[in-house]
Amino acid sequence: LTVAALIALAAIGLERLDDEVAKRVEMRLAEMFPAVDVVVDEAELIEGQGILVRGLSFVAKQHGGEAGRLVEVDEVLLSCSTRLADLAAGQLPLRGLHLRRPLVRAELLEDGTWNLARLRPQGGGGDIVPVVIEDAALVIARGSEQIALRDLEFRFDPAAAATDQGDDAINRWVTVHVATAADELGQLQVSGRVRPTDLAFDVEGTVTAVAVSKQLWTLIPDAWRAMLPQQSGLSGELSEAIRGEIGVAFRAAGSLHAPEQIQFTADGSLRDGQIEHASLPFPLTEIAAKLNLDRRGVVCESFSARGGATTIRGHARLNGWDAAADFELLMEAERLHVGRHWEPVLPEEVAIHYRKLLPAGDVDLRAHLVEFTGINGFDRGLRPHGHE
Repeated sequence: LTVAALIALAAIGLERLDDEVAKRVEMRLAEMFPAVDVVVDEAELIEGQGILVRGLSFVAKQHGGEAGRLVEVDEVLLSCSTRLADLAAGQLPLRGLHLRRPLVRAELLEDGTWNLARLRPQGGGGDIVPVVIEDAALVIARGSEQIALRDLEFRFDPAAAATDQGDDAINRWVTVHVATAADELGQLQVSGRVRPTDLAFDVEGTVTAVAVSKQLWTLIPDAWRAMLPQQSGLSGELSEAIRGEIGVAFRAAGSLHAPEQIQFTADGSLRDGQIEHASLPFPLTEIAAKLNLDRRGVVCESFSARGGATTIRGHARLNGWDAAADFELLMEAERLHVGRHWEPVLPEEVAIHYRKLLPAGDVDLRAHLVEFTGINGFDRGLRPHGHE
């Protein structure tokens, strides 16, 4: 077989060898990813290293436009044998992958699915090899909005992670390191491990200097959006109303097959925040907050803001992640200006009396609002500003 293979390759000619390599790589990838069209522009055997593929594309079948162009990679080095006999016999077990300048487009389609779902490989069960990805870009699109993450670096190393049960490959974990400096997500660092067989993971990381913007809202899951207030169209306008810079340190563990069981903790901060919305009596600036999040809910250790001459501070707690969750809020406002601008935000039954009294002036306010299951409480203190 080896002699016959060498004779066949000789008949092809060395000038056509790279074309034949490109066709074989393209055919093999097409078998692995039957739901997409695979295009390999060219390939070259690099002696002692493997096969260098230039211009690799994965395009969704029967789907035009940007959403159909799933992945485009400038270069991929497939670390494998470069012996002609092995190539002719199809015996090219991978030792590693090195991708340079890949561009991945993730788009939420009209039917509620993501276009990248078509990139699911067929088969499996082979060895996990080291993977290095350099200078990657990820574009995430939802409708007319999109956010771009650039300068991503990925490293996957199966040799550095131990198994849970001896040397069984099914239980083997892979160490992961991800770093990026994104357009909207500042600096991202994630390290940990994943188990490809069941998509289990245990990771921790930090995200710093994240600009709160309209594009950032593209990343918020639909389930979280549904929890936002719906009155006056507020949830649909928050992306235009809120600005600021946030940072988060987090840890998460679980499996993507059971997202409802994922355990997570996060410590976050907001600084230089601003909110300007028609539902507010005045714009809020210099917003700062410290938060802790986990499956039990959210604790806001402290928050502060300014609205003109008014200073606001306090803390809050939300015990749960649904609309019926118990909560507690303590807020103090110093030099709060009282006037007609409060009428649009007051409940109608209160606004009726407010219009009759037409109060005006500056006051200091302390409000403590508590709502537990079956128990509601509201305590407040009010005095003219400057009076003890």
